[in-house]
Amino acid sequence: MVGKALKELPQDQIQLATKFCCFKPNGYGQIKVKGTPEFARECCEASLKRLDVDYIDLYYQHCIHSTYFNHIPIEELGIGIVAYSPPGRGFFGGKAVVESLPAESILATHPRFNGENLEKNKLIYSHFSNLTAKLACTPPQLALAWLLHHGDNIIPIPGTTKVKNLENSIDSLAKKLTEDNLKEICDAVPIDEVAGHRNYIEMQYVDIDVNHSEGSTKGQFDSGSDSNHNIYTPQVSDEHKPKMGQQFLSLDEAREFYNAYAKEAGFSVRINSSKRSRDNSEILRKEYVCSKEGITSTRVNSKRKRRRGLTREGCNAKFTVVKSKSGGYVVKQFVEGHTHSLTSPQRAHLLRSHCSEAKKSLSQQLSTVNIHEVQTRGIQSIGCIERDIYNHERNLCREMRGHDEELLYEHFLSEQEKNASFIYDIKKDEEDRITHCFWADAKSRLAYNSFGDVVVFDTTNDTNRYGMVFATFIGVNNHCQSVIFGCSFLSDESTESFMWSFEQFKKSMSGSPPKVIITDQNPAMTKAITHTFPNTVHRYCIWHILNKFSEKLNEVVYRNHYNDFKQCIWDSYSKEEFELKWMEAIGRSMLHDNTWLQSVYEMRAKWVPVFVNHVFSAGMTNSQRVETFHGFFKRYVSKRNSLVDFIICFNRVIAHQRHEELIADHVDINEKPKLKLPHEMENRMAEIYTHEIFYEFQDEFWESFFYNVELATESGSCVYKVYRRNKSGCRGREIVYEKESDYATCNCKKFKSEGIPCRHLLAYFVKMGTSFLPQKYILNRWTKTAKYERVVDDLGIEINYFSDNSFISRRTRLFQLASNVIESVAFSDKDSKIVEEGLSDLLRRFKKDKAITSCGSINDRNSTKEQVYNEPPAVLAEECGERLKDGKEKACDPTKEKGRQCNGCGKVEHDHDKRNCPTLKNRSSVDANEDSNLLDLNNGISPQ
Repeated sequence: MVGKALKELPQDQIQLATKFCCFKPNGYGQIKVKGTPEFARECCEASLKRLDVDYIDLYYQHCIHSTYFNHIPIEELGIGIVAYSPPGRGFFGGKAVVESLPAESILATHPRFNGENLEKNKLIYSHFSNLTAKLACTPPQLALAWLLHHGDNIIPIPGTTKVKNLENSIDSLAKKLTEDNLKEICDAVPIDEVAGHRNYIEMQYVDIDVNHSEGSTKGQFDSGSDSNHNIYTPQVSDEHKPKMGQQFLSLDEAREFYNAYAKEAGFSVRINSSKRSRDNSEILRKEYVCSKEGITSTRVNSKRKRRRGLTREGCNAKFTVVKSKSGGYVVKQFVEGHTHSLTSPQRAHLLRSHCSEAKKSLSQQLSTVNIHEVQTRGIQSIGCIERDIYNHERNLCREMRGHDEELLYEHFLSEQEKNASFIYDIKKDEEDRITHCFWADAKSRLAYNSFGDVVVFDTTNDTNRYGMVFATFIGVNNHCQSVIFGCSFLSDESTESFMWSFEQFKKSMSGSPPKVIITDQNPAMTKAITHTFPNTVHRYCIWHILNKFSEKLNEVVYRNHYNDFKQCIWDSYSKEEFELKWMEAIGRSMLHDNTWLQSVYEMRAKWVPVFVNHVFSAGMTNSQRVETFHGFFKRYVSKRNSLVDFIICFNRVIAHQRHEELIADHVDINEKPKLKLPHEMENRMAEIYTHEIFYEFQDEFWESFFYNVELATESGSCVYKVYRRNKSGCRGREIVYEKESDYATCNCKKFKSEGIPCRHLLAYFVKMGTSFLPQKYILNRWTKTAKYERVVDDLGIEINYFSDNSFISRRTRLFQLASNVIESVAFSDKDSKIVEEGLSDLLRRFKKDKAITSCGSINDRNSTKEQVYNEPPAVLAEECGERLKDGKEKACDPTKEKGRQCNGCGKVEHDHDKRNCPTLKNRSSVDANEDSNLLDLNNGISPQ
C-alpha cells in the first residue's frame, strides 16, 4: 500500500526511510535482533521490492553487535547514530520520569525503571539534576547538548509529543559545553553505577559469530532452525564478564566466577576437559563449557519410556583457564556467543550448575514450605519439647479466636500493598459478619488473559471451621496444567451467592467473561451463569454424570448395560446416531421409566460430546480436573482451619503448582523434543508448541501417515474421505475444504474442541503437499509464547506480577546472603561464633529501634483497618446447596462422624464392618463346629 501511494507523489520531494534488525523467526515467537551484513542486504532487497522503488534515502538499523563498535569507521563512511537514550528512553526526560511514571508507560516494563534499579538510578538523576541548576538549563536540554557535542553524526531522539517540550529541546542547540562541563557530567553519571539494562532482560541478539576470524559470519539465517546459524550474546555487566588474561587464585575461584556469570547470562556450566602434569600432582588446564555443548547420542534405549528432550545443541561457548607462573590460573580462552536462546533470570535456578545455591537457600526456609520436623533432624533440633509446640499452637488458636476475620482482611490489605494488581472484595451481613469474599492475585489475572477462554467452576466443603463453601475458578495453561484464576468463600450455594462470586470474578478480569464455563448439574449455578454470563457457553461435567450411573442404576442393570450407554455417549459420530443408540440402550435395559436417565437425556445438549464438541473446551470435557485439584488441596487443609490458616495452606498449594509451571517453561527453552519423522511440519511445530502439546501433535502426525485421502465430491467446496489403510471395520472421516475461505474442517471436530489438528486433517495436508501447518490451525494458547503479552485492567493500568515493591526482592536477597554466610562458616567454631555474636548485636539494636510486632498479642495490635468485620456464622454443609453426593463419595468420606453400618450384625460403629465383626466370627466358629460334628456322625464317629 505504501509503495502504491509513493507512485502518486513526486519522488524529488520525498525522503524515504525504513529500518531493519528486529524480527520474529518464521513469523512467530519472541522478537529477536539480528544485524549481520547478509541479513541487512536481505531485508533491504525485500523493502525495495515491496515498495517498488530503486533506492532508499535512509536505511536504519536498530541495534549493532558490540563486536562492531571498534571496527566500523562511521564518520568516514557517513553513517549516523540515532541515540534513543538518554532522553528518549532514559532518566533525563524530566522529573516525572522517575517520580510519577504512569503505570501504562512502556518505560515501566524496562529493567532500569523497576524495583531496586529505579531506586539506585534516582540518585544518579538527582546528581545530574543538580548540574542543570548550575548550567541554567533543564535535564532534557543538558542531555541533548551532551549528545550533540559528540559530533554531527549523532542524531538524538527527544522523545516528546508536546510542542512546548519540543521547543525546549530545540533550545539545547544553543547550549555549548566546556571540557569542565563534560567532566562534571561524567562524574555525576558514572556508567558503572547505572543499574539495569536499557532493554528487556530477555531480548536476545542473533548476530555474527564473534569467534570466527575478522570479517567472517555464520552465514544465512535458517528458517527451519537457528541452532546452527545464529549467535546469542548474553547481556551481562562488564564486571561480571570474563576477560582474557584475568587472574584467579585457584580453580575453585575461577569456576565460581564463570558459574556466577553463567547464572546471570542464563545458561548452565559443566567441565569439558582437564590436563594434569606428568606426575599427576596438579591441574595445568581446565575447560568449562556450556551444558549444551556437543550433540546428543542418537542411540535408542528400549527401556526408557519417559519422553525426554534433546539438551545438546553443539554450543561453542567455553571458558578455559591455565596454570600461571605465579601459581594461580589465568583465562586463556573465552568464547562468549551461544547457539541457543538463554534462560531468563527467573528460571536460572533450575539450571543444573546453579541448583546447589537453591538447596542452600531452601534450608533457611523450611517452615514456609511445610517441611516436617523429622526432616530437620527431629524435634530436639528446634530447641523445645513436642508438648511445647502443641501448647503454643493451642494458645495461638485461642488468641486468634474472634480475630480471624480481622487477620484475613489485613492479609488482603498486605497483599495489595505488595502488589497493586492483587484484587479482593469482602461482603458482610447486618452484624458485620463475613458472608462472602473473593480474591485473585496478579499471576492469576495474567493467566486468565492467556488461558481464560475455558473455565471450570466448582465448590468444595470441609476446608474451614465455619463451614464456608470454597469455590474455585480453574483453567488449563499451555502445558496442560491446572491454573487458578480466582477463589471465593461463600456462606451457601444459593443462586445469589454464585451471582456475587461471578460478578466479582468478571470485575477482576476487566469485565471479560469466559467463552466456556464447565460446572456440575447444580441448578443454582445454572441460573447464576445464565444471568451473569449470558453469552458464555455453559457445559455440564460429563465425569459427574457418568459417575452417577452406578448410583442411579441397580447393580445388575449397571453391570449388564453401562457399556451400552458409555459406547453410545463416546462413540457416536452424529447427533442422529446418538439418538438411535440411546433409544436402543434404553430398550435393551428396559429403563423407559427411569426419571434420572430421562433428565440427563433432556439436557444432552450440555454434556454429550457429539452435541458440544463444536465448541472449544481446551480438552477439559469435565471438571474432574478440579476434583483432582481439590483432592490434592485437601491434603493441606482440614475443617478445623481458620480462614487465615486456610489462606496460608492455599498459598503453599499455589506456590507448588506455579513452580511446576516454571519447570515446564524451563524445559521448553532448554530441551528440544525428539522428532520421529524427517518432515518440516514436525520440525517447525516442535519449535512453536510447548512440549506437552507437541507430543500430542506428534502422535497425531505419526498416525496421519497410515491414512488414505480420496476426493469424493467437488463443487464450491471439496469433500474428502479419510480412512485408515489395512484396517477392516474402521469407520472413515470426512473433510470439507471451503475454497472461498481456504479452510478445511474434519467431522471428528478434534481441532474445534481441543485446538490441535487431528490425524485426518494432517493426512489431508500431507496429501496436498503442505510443508508447514497453516497459521490458522495454530492456536496461540498452546504455544511457548502464549504468556508474553502486556495486560491492562479496565482502568488501563498494567497488571504486573513483578511489582515495583522491593519487599520481596529485598527479603530474597537477605535470605541468599545469610545462606552464603552460614555455608561459609558452618564448619568453623571460631567463625560461627563471630557470626552469632554479630547477628545478636544487630538483633538487639533493631529491637531498640523498633518493637517486633510479631511477638506481641493480637489484642494489643494497633489495627489500621478501615472496616469492621466479625467472624462468619457457622454454616451446615448439608444446607449449603442442592448438590448430592453419590454412594461412592459417601463411602469414601473420611470426615463422617457416625461411622459405617456393619452388614453382618447391623451395628453402626467406627472401625467395625463385616470383615472384622466379632458376631460373625463367633457364628463362623459355631457353624464350623456343627459341620465338623455332622461329618463325624456321617463317618460313624461319636462327638466327644
